[in-house]
Amino acid sequence: MIVKPKHLLLILAVWGSLFGALNPVFAQTWTQTSAPSGADAVASSADGTKLVAVVNNWIYVSTNSGTSWTSNSVPLGPFFKSVTSSADGTKLVTASIVVGICGIYTSTNSGVSWQQTSAPTNYGWNAVASSADGTKLVAVGSPADTYVGPIYTSMDSGTTWVSNSAPILAWNAVASSADGTKLVAAGSSQPAIYTSTNSGTTWVSNCIPDLLSEYGLYWQSVASSADGTKLVAA
Repeated sequence: MIVKPKHLLLILAVWGSLFGALNPVFAQTWTQTSAPSGADAVASSADGTKLVAVVNNWIYVSTNSGTSWTSNSVPLGPFFKSVTSSADGTKLVTASIVVGICGIYTSTNSGVSWQQTSAPTNYGWNAVASSADGTKLVAVGSPADTYVGPIYTSMDSGTTWVSNSAPILAWNAVASSADGTKLVAAGSSQPAIYTSTNSGTTWVSNCIPDLLSEYGLYWQSVASSADGTKLVAA
């Protein structure tokens, strides 16, 4: 997702609570928001005014940079673990980590209502990412009987999903460039990080060093710059 305004909002989930900083260039001061505790993931619009947070069986949204939050109409029970937002904050995507319940849901009205997509429900989805306009999506997860799976992409805002040529690995995280063409996925298999320059049609591994050769590197999070040339993994 692209963030270009002069004054930016940085939102952070720490031990289930949400904190915001109005100047992430330095992030010297943080203020705990009124969001309920237990948040697992958070996403923001480009201007930082529209936020979405997943809290176990609930999804909360804010339209005032986290000053106030409201829960919405997502069905109870799916235990959402990840969420992503379009640049304008109107198109949201969230995914359930619990196999066989709900799969992946999308919203086109900033979380007022949600629709289940055709993504497989026999998967526990670990992460989702979106292009800036919300049309190109990517998701990683695995079925019930294994910890490894393919990478799924959608070119139509989640209406249809296809698995692609990415290897069957234990994927934990995924990120997208603003136009949805450059993707990066990371996991706990070796080699652990793959990239795509064609919206997931083909993937290549890179030269990330195997610093923990005995156990491998268990990558849990990735992020991308707007143009997809600068990546960070943790």
